[in-house]
Amino acid sequence: MVRKQLSVVLPDGKLEELKELLLKSGGKEIQVKNEYEKYRIGLNDKVLIAYSTGTVVYHQDLASLVSKVFMGLGTRVGVDEVGKGEAEGPLVVCAVALDDEGRSKAVSIGLVESKMAKGERIFEVADKIREAAVAVGTVVISPSEFKKVWKRGNLNELLARWHAQAVESVVCTLKKADVIIVDSFDERRLKEKLEPLAKRLGAKLILENEADRRYIEVAAASTIASAIRRNLMKKGMRLRKWETS
Repeated sequence: MVRKQLSVVLPDGKLEELKELLLKSGGKEIQVKNEYEKYRIGLNDKVLIAYSTGTVVYHQDLASLVSKVFMGLGTRVGVDEVGKGEAEGPLVVCAVALDDEGRSKAVSIGLVESKMAKGERIFEVADKIREAAVAVGTVVISPSEFKKVWKRGNLNELLARWHAQAVESVVCTLKKADVIIVDSFDERRLKEKLEPLAKRLGAKLILENEADRRYIEVAAASTIASAIRRNLMKKGMRLRKWETS
């Protein structure tokens, strides 16, 4: 079940828009409790807390209002990977396309970056994201496969290739997208692999560090990738992919 207290990261510049929307809907501003909070708004006995980082924490009854600031962004594709730095288990890359309706559903889920989803909740959230998404593409690299292709110095090249494969899966479903957003690691290689795909979709390419904390589409990709990895490890895919000397 969806928890009553939810959280999401707003797009840049949307904190004040949300505040104005809440106040126009009858909300009242409440005194903040620390320097990290930008504002608190009370509405119908429910409280929304907005942080300077862009994160908002809100009761699920306020989700419909929060979702309004995500409207009009078009179809955006988020891409992320999990497992790169882990010695054991698979590496998973995921691309998720969300439109306005899908983002609204993600807000009602209370989508947070996957590392913050605890226990079995990660699987519940991932399933709901799949239902909300326009398209999802995944690439799974098992530890044994990773050992076959990896050699010192070529990891970023491999990662960029796998990111492109995940996006390619989404491109096959979409006719057009407005933006592709990637949690960046090697700008030159990512541009080389992803710019041709972005052009095919007529999309702007955004490469940004910690994009999973700033863009709901990348958080969605991170969450699905994390759920896939955890599930595979539960099923026994726990071999080491990194060998120490």
